[in-house]
Amino acid sequence: MKKISKDSKIVLVMPSYREGVRSLFVFHEHQAIGSKPPLGLMSIAAYLKKEGFSSVEIFDASLENLSSEQTASRLDSMHPDVIGFSVMTDVWYNTVRTCELVKQLLPD
Repeated sequence: MKKISKDSKIVLVMPSYREGVRSLFVFHEHQAIGSKPPLGLMSIAAYLKKEGFSSVEIFDASLENLSSEQTASRLDSMHPDVIGFSVMTDVWYNTVRTCELVKQLLPD
């Protein structure tokens, strides 16, 4: 296991709703109600940066409507040291599936 340091590359992930429960709360395709920004992840990222972590990114897979496979592939290409996921009830299955795929691609 890698040691986490202030220069570790941290990626915080908002999974896609593509394979999740379709509710008005999260489903906005063709409805002109916009997307919901990942405020929790934004707060965590701001705190980490304030505490001196130099490489913190937010990857919003819901914005691009990515599948679990596409999300895992993108995360693999980012070469993160640490990945954090936001999990909501509507996307729990997709999040678990994405985590399984990421673990296969990035076992450390």
